[in-house]
Amino acid sequence: MSSVDVQPDEIPEATPDTIQNVVTPGTQTPLIRQTGDASSPKSDELVFVWEGIGVLHQSYFTDSTAVDNLELGLSAFSPGSELLIVRYSTEERIGELMLELTTGVLPANPNQVSNTIDLNGLVKVTKPLAAYRSEIAARFDYRIESFKIGVTFRNAGHVCSIGVSGPAPPDGSEVSPCVTVDGVRSCGETSEQGFVFTPEVANTLRLCVVVGSS
Repeated sequence: MSSVDVQPDEIPEATPDTIQNVVTPGTQTPLIRQTGDASSPKSDELVFVWEGIGVLHQSYFTDSTAVDNLELGLSAFSPGSELLIVRYSTEERIGELMLELTTGVLPANPNQVSNTIDLNGLVKVTKPLAAYRSEIAARFDYRIESFKIGVTFRNAGHVCSIGVSGPAPPDGSEVSPCVTVDGVRSCGETSEQGFVFTPEVANTLRLCVVVGSS
């Protein structure tokens, strides 16, 4: 189904088929930034991966002002190139924005117990991502505010996905205690030092998210 432009009074409450895919799933769109560009000082390339997103909404997510703001927000930690996976499931009627990284971004904590990991540092990733989602929603299509956000690490032979929690729409300031590690979902218990998982889950998460673990 082709994407169509609809007026606000024509938009139903749920995210509709106007976000449905009209291109091959997994299509990648690189946005190249020149090194030294003041609007994106440390991010040379941001690559969008589309899954179930129509051409009209692709133009929303790749708006140059919104992308520049996102890159600027991520520049404090950015390891270089990133994938931003934008997906929408027509079956589940759920949208997602997932930033995919191939290296850890959190410092090691030698004093942390083996089954506990502090993921709060990931808010430096999730807050800019939430702000980007809200900017796109405010300027183009308010339904995008319902998109879930999170970060996926493909690092040290593992895949770890971590989302956010908090009042809807979450602003990225609270990392969710529920994670997906190598395809298995686990929820940790909150403690003063972080989230408490089984030692196996905590150790795998550490390999995914800690700088230099690979």
